[in-house]
Amino acid sequence: MHLALAALDPVWEDREANLPRARELVRRAAARGARLVAFPEMTLTGFTLNATSIAEPPAASPTIGWFAECAREHAIAIAFGVVLHGRDRPTNSLVLLDRRGEEVARYAKLHLFSPGGEADHYERGDDARVAVVEDVAFGLSICYDLRFPEYCAALAPAVQALLVIASWPQVRIAHWFALLQARAIECQCWVAAVNRTGVDGHGQQHPPSSCLFDPLGVLVEPEWREDELQGYTLDPERTQAQRRAFPVRRDRLPDLYARIARPEP
Repeated sequence: MHLALAALDPVWEDREANLPRARELVRRAAARGARLVAFPEMTLTGFTLNATSIAEPPAASPTIGWFAECAREHAIAIAFGVVLHGRDRPTNSLVLLDRRGEEVARYAKLHLFSPGGEADHYERGDDARVAVVEDVAFGLSICYDLRFPEYCAALAPAVQALLVIASWPQVRIAHWFALLQARAIECQCWVAAVNRTGVDGHGQQHPPSSCLFDPLGVLVEPEWREDELQGYTLDPERTQAQRRAFPVRRDRLPDLYARIARPEP
């Protein structure tokens, strides 16, 4: 499948100001033949701790409705980040729509970035999500999730690719690339990762760093690049071929790992 990563530099906490640029990126990705375009975490606001001020109703989210209109207009699947009202506090969520604008999956971030205070303002999700687009099964994750290999390993048997949307700053960017490559090697699958660019409202720099790793853990060069957009071809059969050729995952011992992590008294 043809995939586009849209590394948006959003105007801080200003949904309306970011709509025209996001629409243009969707249009250009579709014109390039992409079947899926993915945007960064909290796409139209940037990553903020002002959760309640930007949260939207889950059943009537204007952001989801707007992206659904874009998906229908340009016949392209779209993955994006949005903050939605939760049970007690808002959730940092990833929504994936198909080319008809229908919702395929909605994932609430499981691992909240406690070192940065995210856990004080958001509630975590309660389950993993897998979304199928153009016959490719994607495991969904958001930013800090990437630091938890157990989560990605649990998703791996059900997917051919992991999709990571993020707001990962320059100060830890070496970790970003190292962890993405490690997850691709460990899970023997594609890892598609889209990170925001520019300076956020906390003064954090975000360098261009959206990328794709193949099931061998090799960084893939984009087939094309236009400003914030870059395009790739992702072949799901490469995942299956790598797992058949080098079946390392069959030697995992998850029951043993669980006992080691929670030893009996």
